[in-house]
Amino acid sequence: DWSSDVCSSDLPPRPSPRPRQHTGWQLRPFADAGFEGFTANDSFRSVFGRSWGIVWGGGVEARPSAARWFVTGRVSRFADTGRRVFVLDRTVFDLGIPTAVSITPIEVSFGYRLTAPSVRRRSPSVSYVAGGVGWHVYKEGPPTPATDGVRKTFTGVQLLAGLERPLGRRLRGAGEIQWSAVPRALGGETGSVGGLFHERDLGGLLVRFKVLLGR
Repeated sequence: DWSSDVCSSDLPPRPSPRPRQHTGWQLRPFADAGFEGFTANDSFRSVFGRSWGIVWGGGVEARPSAARWFVTGRVSRFADTGRRVFVLDRTVFDLGIPTAVSITPIEVSFGYRLTAPSVRRRSPSVSYVAGGVGWHVYKEGPPTPATDGVRKTFTGVQLLAGLERPLGRRLRGAGEIQWSAVPRALGGETGSVGGLFHERDLGGLLVRFKVLLGR
């Protein structure tokens, strides 16, 4: 048979198999905690004795497989008990009345990974930036629920940058710094501390550590 005379080396080489492409979305839940220095520093210092507070929260990050952009949904909370005050010529007088304040931001951010996949194969660190919009639920009132207090929601924006590193096979850790602005939130009521100090912004500068589940 003439086909038996064909050498195998004369046959065209078989194409090498293409690497498998992962499709779909990758979801990574996370928890975080940090310190926030509030823009309305005189107002917070007058009520709580300091202009910063502990903020904790969590959420989920969604990213298409092999993509560099991602979207994050996050809910966090600041809560503390201070004292009602009266301000006259920027002098603060303690009225001796306890008051509880909580701020619950609900934030959606769109981000981009600055570290390319080829670089990530040589270094485990991943840097990223993000920005988005948030709805900040502000509550103020007596420490006991016997009397209704103030409850309002304000819209703000946030920008953040972070650096992520592996903590284990399925855990990642990240350090983030976030700036947020919530204009026209404080000082709307006559005689309020924010209005007397001419401070309206409910945002601030937040430094936090985050633990993510997933790669």
